[in-house]
Amino acid sequence: MAPSLSLQIRMFGYSPFFICLCFSIPSLIYALCSSGMYLLTQKLPKRLVIISGFAVLTVGMWLVGQSKILGLQDDADFVLLGLCLIGAAASMISIPVMPECLEAIEED
Repeated sequence: MAPSLSLQIRMFGYSPFFICLCFSIPSLIYALCSSGMYLLTQKLPKRLVIISGFAVLTVGMWLVGQSKILGLQDDADFVLLGLCLIGAAASMISIPVMPECLEAIEED
C-alpha cells in the first residue's frame, strides 16, 4: 500500500502534508481502538474478533484500492474511510493474540 498510496492521493490534488497525515491515520485509529478491542475480547470469543478484523481489513483494502468492481473509484473520501477501517482492523487482529504472545515470551 505504501508505494502507491501517495501517488493515488496526489492524483486527487492533495498536498504532501495531507499525504503524510494519511499515512498516520491507521496508526492513530489503532492506538485509539486498542483498549476497546481488549474489552471486546473479554465479552466475545477471540476467534470471532480476529475473523471480524480480517473482514473489516478486506473492506478497508477495497476502499483504499478504489475497487472498480464495487464502483468505488475517483473519490478520496473512500480512501480515508478505508484507512480508518484498516487501523481498526489491525487492532482487532493483533490485540486478541497479544496476551498469548507475551506468555510465550515469558515461558522462554
